Amino acid sequence: MKKIALIMLLLCFGVNAKDKTVDYTKAASWKSLEKYLVNEKGRKIKGLDLSKKDYIMIYFSASWCPPCRKFTPGLVEYYNKHAKTDNFELIFYTSDRSEKASEKYMQDYKMPWPTVKFSKMKYVDLDQFSSTGIPHLVLIDKEGKVLAKGQSVTLRKMDELMGR
Repeated sequence: MKKIALIMLLLCFGVNAKDKTVDYTKAASWKSLEKYLVNEKGRKIKGLDLSKKDYIMIYFSASWCPPCRKFTPGLVEYYNKHAKTDNFELIFYTSDRSEKASEKYMQDYKMPWPTVKFSKMKYVDLDQFSSTGIPHLVLIDKEGKVLAKGQSVTLRKMDELMGR
């Protein structure tokens, strides 16, 4: 009877991993995110250190989204041209319905940035930066302050910060 009461109590209060909001104003939170990031083949990324980046961009997108597929090639070009010199990292946060679809999208579009491992998305709480639709791009400084939201607005803001 006690077990049933405990289960009912947990269900009533909706205890799950999403209940904890991650505080991305702390460098340790960016550092802890790294354990959930993988490349386009689902493998861990060696040498990634988000705490040393001045800026983080989060790209909310999905393979089934035509506007996303239209925007992604330009974003890949922008990243390849500027990521190292501008000291930022871009993190892909998929709205795909499967890990296989997400990995295929990354491979087909040659996305060179890390992605949150599909099975670990519920632990990272990047939804706090999302929008009502995709594609959506957010620029965040290393203190966790949102500097820009929206695809073109974010890229213009990054260019402005870099004096371009």
